[in-house]
Amino acid sequence: MNKRFSRRFASYLSKGDVRRLFYDVLVKKYGSVEAASRAAGISRKTPYNLDTVRDVRHSTKVKVLQAAYEADPLSTLRFLVKALRSRAGEALFTLIDYIKTEALRCRDSREVERHARLLEEILEELGGPLRDEVEIEAEDAYQLLSQKSAKLKAGEQ
Repeated sequence: MNKRFSRRFASYLSKGDVRRLFYDVLVKKYGSVEAASRAAGISRKTPYNLDTVRDVRHSTKVKVLQAAYEADPLSTLRFLVKALRSRAGEALFTLIDYIKTEALRCRDSREVERHARLLEEILEELGGPLRDEVEIEAEDAYQLLSQKSAKLKAGEQ
């Protein structure tokens, strides 16, 4: 499972994630950058280069993730879940913003209300544990859409 796991999830790691995994899991476990690098099968200079490179090769991400999982599966899995949850929250936040922006462009109250229902469906379907992270943005969007719909209804009469 470890190699498949590492290949599957390595692409989700940012440069900062790789750096944190390396130091927080591998260096902590093995006591030095040299020993941690050896365990991961990477050059000793690679961790130091993480500060200056633009991105990290997928193969390096796989090696660090695999070594971290072997060294401390629980910490590695917790780290990965937190990182993925954060990114999912960011994506959901962007989706809410997109729906809100599109709804505010509408000239018909029914279209605004359709967007509000869509927002509600999406939050119901995808929000779950992420709901707390996007709660303020969602409430702001609902309020804006409600005001926009009321304004358009008043103009339609």
